[in-house]
Amino acid sequence: MEKIRSSEIGNIIKNNIKYVIIVTLALGVFGFFYTRNKIKDSYTAEAAVMVSENKGEDITYNSLMLNEKISNIYQEFLSSNDLYMKVKENLGIEDEPESIKKNLKTNLNSQAGIITFEYKAKGEKDTGEVLQAIIEQFRQDIKEYVGKDNVEYIQNVNIREDGLGEAIKKAVFLAAFAFVLSLLAVVTKEFFQGKVKSKLFFDNIGIEILGVIDEK
Repeated sequence: MEKIRSSEIGNIIKNNIKYVIIVTLALGVFGFFYTRNKIKDSYTAEAAVMVSENKGEDITYNSLMLNEKISNIYQEFLSSNDLYMKVKENLGIEDEPESIKKNLKTNLNSQAGIITFEYKAKGEKDTGEVLQAIIEQFRQDIKEYVGKDNVEYIQNVNIREDGLGEAIKKAVFLAAFAFVLSLLAVVTKEFFQGKVKSKLFFDNIGIEILGVIDEK
């Protein structure tokens, strides 16, 4: 089996580097602007609350276990579509409860009694207002159904833009992919193109040729 030397690969890349760079830049720029346009005006709102049954008391094993149980119970309130229906009605927005719930991601650290919230949507102001309304309705439901006022903010609602960061990540990924793919393409093309120019290529695959024309 014929092998290609590393020096040959180096020469092939050197002779075709401009094509590799053009393809890499083109796909990277395309990925950036496509992603930027697709998720334009997209924001993420974040916040965190703590559930504490024995506020101000010393932390003991029993208090940690109690907080864990209470936190798990409170987490179930966030699974109810009724909560998101109330948010929709309170804000007077068109989003359906299922859509609001789908855009919300929560994470529970039950031992610490901490629930983190992450809400993704369009519009900086609307995204923050919806998450704020979700948390306030959550606290209100706890008071109404459990009779407890033990959910406190440890991080207020914070909003960040998604578009730029995601677009840069996509551009870097596509540029790297294009770079590797274009390198493989030019090396493969030049390698097989060089073999086809030789009479031995046809002999090796069993194809008879009528003759060979020598280029002067």
